[in-house]
Amino acid sequence: MLRQKITDAADALSKATYSLDSFRTLQISEEAAIGRRLEGLRSEVEFVSRREREAQELYRARTEELNGLGGGANGYH
Repeated sequence: MLRQKITDAADALSKATYSLDSFRTLQISEEAAIGRRLEGLRSEVEFVSRREREAQELYRARTEELNGLGGGANGYH
């Protein structure tokens, strides 16, 4: 009976050690991936910000152009 308990405990320890090693490997992989993900997100934010700035500049230029036309061709502006 004691021998069976020792065997069961050894098996449980082996499985727990294997699980711990797996989670440690996963943690290392995730820590390495965080940097790449963060850099990718920063790049996307920079791209969107640049496009938004360009769109705002284009809108401002078109608004100034429209206001510079004076009365407008259809009398609406």
